[in-house]
Amino acid sequence: MKVVDLLLVEDNPGDVRLTEEALRDAGMPIHLSVAADGVEAVDFLHRRGKYKNAPRPDLTRLSQFEGFDPGKCFRFSGGYG
Repeated sequence: MKVVDLLLVEDNPGDVRLTEEALRDAGMPIHLSVAADGVEAVDFLHRRGKYKNAPRPDLTRLSQFEGFDPGKCFRFSGGYG
């Protein structure tokens, strides 16, 4: 079974831990990467800075953003990749 790369965008360590536990309990083969906010998520997706060697996520889970629209970043930048 293929390991799924998941990018979780979450700034609450407790919610990150709950997500990790739920994925582990479900027995899903997932490699979880975490970005604390939308800026980090965009850097991760564009593989900038400390995320230069980050895996391409198969799935991205965004928590609620306040005043940040990641879709606009992707549209204006021509997507990520």
